Amino acid sequence: MAVLRRAADGSTRPQIVQPANGWKHLYHGVGEFRVDGWTMEAFKRSFGMKYVQEARAPDGRTGSYESFAAR
Repeated sequence: MAVLRRAADGSTRPQIVQPANGWKHLYHGVGEFRVDGWTMEAFKRSFGMKYVQEARAPDGRTGSYESFAAR
């Protein structure tokens, strides 16, 4: 959550991996971005991110939507 908060408040800048033509061109689907060593796949609907599908930490740990929702 801290990584996403830093991206939201502008203190760090995500690098878009997918789609290649940029996050703004993704209307409804899963996109991928990197921020502060983390790689995240997120589902975007219309104008905003709906949920994180998968997150991979710099040290190799991973989490999925199912594991986040279980908390």
